[in-house]
Amino acid sequence: MKCLLLATDLCANSDRAMERAIKIAKEQGAKLCVLHVISRKNKEPDDLQECAIEIEGLIKSYVGDYGKDKSLDVAIDIIRSVKPHEIICEYAAKVKAELIVMGMHRKVRFMDMFMATTFSRVLQGCSLPVLMVKEKPVSLYEKVLCGTDFASGSNRAFETAVDLAPVAQFQILHAHEKLLLNPNAQYADDDSKHPKNKEECEAGVLEFIDEQKKRYSEMYPGNSINVSYSLVESDPYYALIEKVKEEKIDLICVGTHGHETVKIGPVTNSLMADPPCDILVAGASAENDG
Repeated sequence: MKCLLLATDLCANSDRAMERAIKIAKEQGAKLCVLHVISRKNKEPDDLQECAIEIEGLIKSYVGDYGKDKSLDVAIDIIRSVKPHEIICEYAAKVKAELIVMGMHRKVRFMDMFMATTFSRVLQGCSLPVLMVKEKPVSLYEKVLCGTDFASGSNRAFETAVDLAPVAQFQILHAHEKLLLNPNAQYADDDSKHPKNKEECEAGVLEFIDEQKKRYSEMYPGNSINVSYSLVESDPYYALIEKVKEEKIDLICVGTHGHETVKIGPVTNSLMADPPCDILVAGASAENDG
C-alpha cells in the first residue's frame, strides 16, 4: 500500500481513527493523507487555519514531530464543502489512495439504520475499501472475521484485511440459512456463483481459501496464512455478531453486498450502524479506484 486517506471530522473519538491510520501507514510504509471537510457555510478563513492547527496537533500527539520522522510521510488538507462524502471520494482519487480510514461520528448510532451517514455515502460514491475505526488501537489487528457471500465485494474485503494484518488469525464465516430456505434466491453481485446447499457452500469457501493461500504465498514467500472457516445455519448478521463476541474479534470485514439500486445490503448496513468492533467494507470492483 502506497497511500491511505484518513477522513476525520474532529469529533470526540476521532483520535482513534487517527491513531489506527498512523499505525497502518507506518506498518505499510505508506503516505498518510489527512483530510478534514468543513461543511458549515459560516466558517471564516481563520477557522480553516484553526482546524489545520488542531489536526496537526492531534497527529503530533501520537507520532511526535512527524516532520522529523522519516518513516512517516503526512499531508494535511482542509476543504470547505456542504457535501463531505463527495469531497472525500474526489480527494481519494486525487491522491490515489488505496484505503479510506474513518471514525464513528454519531452519538445515537441506531439512527444510522434510517439515515445515510458520511461513511455509507463514501462507500456508495467510490469503490475503495473503507475502514471504520471504533476501538482505540492497542496493536495491529490480531483476529479478523470475514463474512462472505461468495461475491467479489467480500472477497476484496478479505484481501484488503490480509494486506493490513498479514500475521493475524483469519476466520471466514458463511451463514447459509437463507440459502437453504430459498435456494432460488440470487446474490446481489452478478459475478457471484450462488450455492444452493451446504455442500456447495463449503466447496465455495474451500475454493476461496485455496485462492487466498496462493495469493499469500506469492506475497510472503515461505510463509502461510492462518485461516479457518465455519458454516452456520443462522441469520448472517447475528451469526457475525456472536462470532465477534465468542472469539474476541478486533476487525470484521464484509462486502457491500449491494446491487445497482441498493448499493449497501441490509447485513452490512446493520453492522455499520452499530459495529461490534472495527469494520472494513469493500465494494465489488476496483475498476474505478483512483
